Amino acid sequence: MFGFLADLVSSAITTIDENLQDTPASQLIFGTALLYFLYNQYQNPWILRAYRSRNSVSMKQRIIDTAYDLAKNLPGVRSRVDKELEKNLESTKEKIKVQRSEMNLQEEMPQEGVPPEQILKEFEIEGKKCTYRFDRIDNEHPDRQFILKKGDGKDSGALYTTHPRELVELLKETYGATELTNPMHDKWPRINAMQAEIISWCQHLFHGSKKGYGLLTHGGTTSIIEAMAAYVIQARARGIAYPEIVVPETAHAAFKKAAKLTGATLIVVPVDKKTGAVDPDVMASYISTNTAVMVGSAPSFMYGINDPISKLGQLARKKNVPFHVDACLGGFLTAFLDTSTDPMDFRVPGVTSISADTHKYGYCSKGTSFCLFSEDSPALSVYAALNWSGGLYATPGILDGSTSGARVAEVYATMSYYGRERYQEIAENIIHLRESIQTHFNEQLMKYGVLSNKEISIYGDPKWSVLGFRSDTLNAHLIADELDKKGWKLNLLQNPDGFHICLTHVHTLMPNFKEQFVDDLLEAVSIVKAFPKNKKPSGNMKVYGTIGVLPTEIQSEICEQYQKTRLDLNLQAPREVSLFPLSSKNTKEDSLRHREAMQYRK
Repeated sequence: MFGFLADLVSSAITTIDENLQDTPASQLIFGTALLYFLYNQYQNPWILRAYRSRNSVSMKQRIIDTAYDLAKNLPGVRSRVDKELEKNLESTKEKIKVQRSEMNLQEEMPQEGVPPEQILKEFEIEGKKCTYRFDRIDNEHPDRQFILKKGDGKDSGALYTTHPRELVELLKETYGATELTNPMHDKWPRINAMQAEIISWCQHLFHGSKKGYGLLTHGGTTSIIEAMAAYVIQARARGIAYPEIVVPETAHAAFKKAAKLTGATLIVVPVDKKTGAVDPDVMASYISTNTAVMVGSAPSFMYGINDPISKLGQLARKKNVPFHVDACLGGFLTAFLDTSTDPMDFRVPGVTSISADTHKYGYCSKGTSFCLFSEDSPALSVYAALNWSGGLYATPGILDGSTSGARVAEVYATMSYYGRERYQEIAENIIHLRESIQTHFNEQLMKYGVLSNKEISIYGDPKWSVLGFRSDTLNAHLIADELDKKGWKLNLLQNPDGFHICLTHVHTLMPNFKEQFVDDLLEAVSIVKAFPKNKKPSGNMKVYGTIGVLPTEIQSEICEQYQKTRLDLNLQAPREVSLFPLSSKNTKEDSLRHREAMQYRK
């Protein structure tokens, strides 16, 4: 068999030699170079992509796309394209200007809180005609006060505020007026303009420019995915076949999700074990020609520690890599505080995008966050399918299509109601509470005598709203277990084991909060100190203590089963059919009425 193949190859070579023996050397060299060029072009990801997608676009479109991909980097081509695009956008800009000419649009968030009646006018709602009489509420009225409900105040970062009734009623009105609107359609120009307004407000808060881009998303995870997807797509467009997302090990788990969804590789950089922050010199060693984007936290979820954003910005510029700052947790806290000596937003050269949640310290409806891009960001989160048979399809974001304009309205109404001054006041109160807890903790730790910093200590040097706790000699999850028995619902951490409390506006409203928390904490430490060494945590604490040593596939299966269990409707006590819990007195009567109504519909 091998002999036959050898003879065949030898015969082919002899035939080629005979056919080419009279060919000039210059033609042979030119032909070889041409074949080499064509081979390299075939290996070009742009050519491959055009070929593989041949069934999704027409031949004419493939030729146009391939020609543009090869020519766009030639001198003058890019600038000519930009000039033509700008010319074509002029008519669209003029149309929008006409629509917004009679709207009272604001580039920045109101300094003072706006009265509800004035906010309602933006939705063409007359406050005096509402069931709730907004005009009868003054500053001393109970409906303008923050009122805690029973059970509030012992959770970590679950409830960020409690709205005054006046604001609750305002949000009801705005939701009712906008729930069926869609920001994607021109039918609702005020909602479109309102979306542009709140993005502009956020750009100003994070010291971006008027030409910056932004998205209102469904939450921090979505904001992170939008940003990462934009950079990964852009990296592939530049010919990077295997894009990498470089993150500190304390970065939010959403970056893992983003890497998995985009097919990118997540490169995890260890952080300094004492400070909890990433070292820029260490991160530099993880950046390569495959890096699509690098990430820093401001602050991190685990311990509320800032990565050195300014130094990371310098690194990003040196390496010519996009730099995303994740401010999902504390962005709308730090934005209202003085961070001029250590900026962590677009003031830092090199920062190209920021994620920040309005549903945390922005006190907006759950499921609202912002993904902001700088004016000079190399990538934007936009999707367009212009050759679709259904017409032109473009969305301001890679994930979302249609969404309710009510989200836009609720964010607009909430931020207008609070205003910068009240946001700043609340932010300063939270920082003051965190500082007072630290002081009280250190004072009480010394009084206990039997306890030391090895048995319980605060992790790193937190500056914002999160206090992380760890122990060098005790099982930190057992301490959290004892606090759970006292009603405290804290966030468990691992690698290393610990727990944290995320302080919110709600905690600042509680009387004697610092004393209650610190006393319960130190009492829990004393109890755990008396435990036998082989005692294991229970419940969720037990899961945290064991899941890390299991294979990744088993970990995933456990989490899948947990989520399925949480959403299992069959896990309920038998009861009559109803949408909401009914009192025992009316259950039977209301159930019969419900059945009659359903029968009537049939």
